Amino acid sequence: MSALRALPPAKPVLDVNNLTKWYGRTHALDALSLTVEPGEIVGFVGPNGAGKSTTLRILMGLVAPSGGTAEILGRSALNGSPWVRSAVGYLPGSPALYPRLTSRECLHFLQRVRGVDCNARVTELAARLEVDLDKHIHDLSRGNKQKTAFIAALMHSPRLLLLDEPTSGLDPLVQREVERVLREEAADGVGILLSSHVLSEVEALADRVVMLH
Repeated sequence: MSALRALPPAKPVLDVNNLTKWYGRTHALDALSLTVEPGEIVGFVGPNGAGKSTTLRILMGLVAPSGGTAEILGRSALNGSPWVRSAVGYLPGSPALYPRLTSRECLHFLQRVRGVDCNARVTELAARLEVDLDKHIHDLSRGNKQKTAFIAALMHSPRLLLLDEPTSGLDPLVQREVERVLREEAADGVGILLSSHVLSEVEALADRVVMLH
């Protein structure tokens, strides 16, 4: 268990209130409020352009909101705090990895950036997802790149997971293994916000569903 998970659980791990985003005259997100409790998987669904990915980017500090508040573990998620970001595992919809590195080298680099020894967790997840860590990322299929990005999101034992289409490009057997991993994470007290267009996946995993129009 990581030092972050050893801390007393915050309730909720994610608390969003009236989060709003304008892009010029385009209203991308309209007063969104939601919570994620420890150990809860919340499905995050809606049509393309509803604001799901925008929400996750705001929570990661990649996009500034136009209004509203968001807290992770009781601290503001909107001020770029390294501590808050260290508590989050983020899988974007289009993961950007280092193509000239192997998966092992890429994940090792991310470990060094985080300052956390994640080798045991990386080895475990790579075995479960059947990832060849010694292949260069530019040689990987879309599914294997997705698996490497999934490992990167989980390897540091975060308290909150923000996942944007986590099983995209994966074959059905690996999808089932990813679902098992996420259930285990939730059982360990991790809060999960799961954005997905695969409604069967949301139905199988989610305790609650937040729908954006």
